[in-house]
Amino acid sequence: MYSSRKPFDFNAGGSGSDLLRIQVFSERFGFKVTFESARCQFIPEDADICSGRITLCDHVQNESECLASGGSTFCLLFPKSQYKNTVF
Repeated sequence: MYSSRKPFDFNAGGSGSDLLRIQVFSERFGFKVTFESARCQFIPEDADICSGRITLCDHVQNESECLASGGSTFCLLFPKSQYKNTVF
């Protein structure tokens, strides 16, 4: 289910190509990437499926409740002096 290649396709998660692209850039340009993810507490099993719409969810009433129920955090750490005079 995680290889639909459709960005923002709920039930599939997209292709992951953007994360791979950032990983390649990090290796090339010397910065660090970390990633942490927490599955929605209301769909804990792989067989559980998110509807993709808050209005169809039986567990949350608004966007802030949905955002608090799970998600992903990405951190990019750039060395301070390495890119001082570099123009991107």
